[in-house]
Amino acid sequence: MRLQRIIQRSLLLLLLLTCTACGAQAPAEPEQPPAPPDAASSEPVYTNLDSAASSREVRDLLTAAGLEEERIDTVLAWAGDFNDCMRACPSFSLAGEFTALEGGVADYGDYPPASQTWFKTGGRNYHDILCRIAAFQLARPLITVGTDLPREAWACWDEERDWLYSDGDTLFGREASENQKAYAPFPLLDWDEETVQDYFTLFQPIPVAGECGPEEMASAVQEAWARRGIVFQEGRYGLLTLWVQSGEQICAAHAAVLAETEEGVLLFEKSNPQAPYTAVKFASAEEAERYLVDMLNLDDARYGMEGRVCVVLRNGEPLARN
Repeated sequence: MRLQRIIQRSLLLLLLLTCTACGAQAPAEPEQPPAPPDAASSEPVYTNLDSAASSREVRDLLTAAGLEEERIDTVLAWAGDFNDCMRACPSFSLAGEFTALEGGVADYGDYPPASQTWFKTGGRNYHDILCRIAAFQLARPLITVGTDLPREAWACWDEERDWLYSDGDTLFGREASENQKAYAPFPLLDWDEETVQDYFTLFQPIPVAGECGPEEMASAVQEAWARRGIVFQEGRYGLLTLWVQSGEQICAAHAAVLAETEEGVLLFEKSNPQAPYTAVKFASAEEAERYLVDMLNLDDARYGMEGRVCVVLRNGEPLARN
């Protein structure tokens, strides 16, 4: 989620006994074990990948959906590094094995304690991976970009104005200034120039006039992506982007990957900049969409931004239409 724009720089379940009668009363048949829960009625479960078993399971599910193993392993390594640093964070407890998603959301608490743990306790002088970077790393093979935006146009240079400013911190680092200390680039990220160009072209905010509803937002994104020559290859997994309006622009406030599984779908995300990597099993894509919107509303309520309208796209289409 886009918390870094809110507090930048400081700051995811009857047993029946049967009796038969044939002439005389027959004894009750042995009890049968309960049937496993139907996937369509199962409650969502999530993990923060803080166990070898959950990491293996998530890797297997993503691989079965067609994601590249090397890309999965890279992101799982990022998750392991994050968990090693943040395991004692007072804002949350890392879920090792898959755990019930209580209340339909995974609440990782306030940003400042997590930021303190990452930077001060963990001794990091760089930002961790954002949601968009994790999702792009996994979904990159799906995405073709025809016309990259020039480097100077990327919305990552001006702290007060640019939506992707923290993305710039993570990718490039930042020299010290009057308002902030210096940051190094995220050391486990090694993208070539073409990948970086495609990244900022994909996520570049989109200018709009007036207030937009979900349909207008989706149309604005589709039109902008068409102008930039952005095309998605369809398959058993896709890139999810959650868009909101910020002033006179539509912005990608969150990104994740949604993979089809035998039981439903698996959502993989980096929730917030200093919050955990998360994989959630849902019975349907509709449940995954509801989760993403509920997570947005949770954060908005925490920081006084209630009522924001959003739309969730899978690749280039609203998720509700898929």
